[in-house]
Amino acid sequence: MPMSGAEKVMLGLLADIHKATVKSGEIDADFVHKALFNNAEWAFSWELSGMVSDEDFPTPDYVYETASILSAWRHIEASYKHLDDADKATVRDAIGSEPEFQGFDGNNETEHFSAALVMIQDLKRFDEFAGRSCNSHSPSLHRHRQVVERTKEKQDLRQGELLDKDDLIDILKR
Repeated sequence: MPMSGAEKVMLGLLADIHKATVKSGEIDADFVHKALFNNAEWAFSWELSGMVSDEDFPTPDYVYETASILSAWRHIEASYKHLDDADKATVRDAIGSEPEFQGFDGNNETEHFSAALVMIQDLKRFDEFAGRSCNSHSPSLHRHRQVVERTKEKQDLRQGELLDKDDLIDILKR
């Protein structure tokens, strides 16, 4: 059940009190503030799994989809990094650039954009994307969904192994 505005304010105030009075503890008051500010209460069940559950703070479908997209791009980028220089050049020539997660449209894909930032910056998951803006400045969700589907197919064939140059080109060629 979503938190009411009043509950969010109270939780924010409690986080302030906690931060001012408790020097160390299990709960990071700054994390609580960021999750509340970003409407990412779902992140409580991810970060504080021993304390709260997904029943307390359900994870929306768009968050799971965002995690799948980030996982696919993690695999793509890791695979590319392990290619030799000649294979990297072949991939770059075929797709027009190095394969790199560009993010989501911060104006029109705000749920996915926000979820990605929370996962990367606050939950410290997908830390290989840290430092990137994650704002593609153009719609990208449709493309990411295609990339996830194609990556899953290739991963199934390769049984989780890294992708080769031909796999990367098949996945990323537009």
